[in-house]
Amino acid sequence: MLKYGNKFLLTKKFLYAVQVRKENKQEINLLVANPRSLSNYAFSQTEFPFGNLKEKSYTILESDGNSVFLNINHQGDQARYGHLYISDAQGKKFSLAMSNNAREADGTCDFEKMLSLEGIYLINSYEPSIVSKYRKQ
Repeated sequence: MLKYGNKFLLTKKFLYAVQVRKENKQEINLLVANPRSLSNYAFSQTEFPFGNLKEKSYTILESDGNSVFLNINHQGDQARYGHLYISDAQGKKFSLAMSNNAREADGTCDFEKMLSLEGIYLINSYEPSIVSKYRKQ
């Protein structure tokens, strides 16, 4: 189905797959397919605004059927934050929604959907300069 694919996620509208690009450097790619397609899950590369950032891990935070919120860890295993992206209607092209979204080593991110307010989310950001300022006090 997909060479070097090691994780998959099926949402209402999209099938995402993580593909290992460089195992020794822990670099991966995110691919997407339309699960309702008749072309046997023809995967295509997702697109992000910053082509020079490495992709170390992904956390899909929310999928409402029309778009996907995704946190990407660009730093590695001990990253304290990732960047938050939102997809287009095809789930392929992503735009930066917020930099430095706080995250834990296990991929848990500070991102909460407000159930009673459609389209409203609570998101924490990690600001290294502020953290180091308060650690010195």
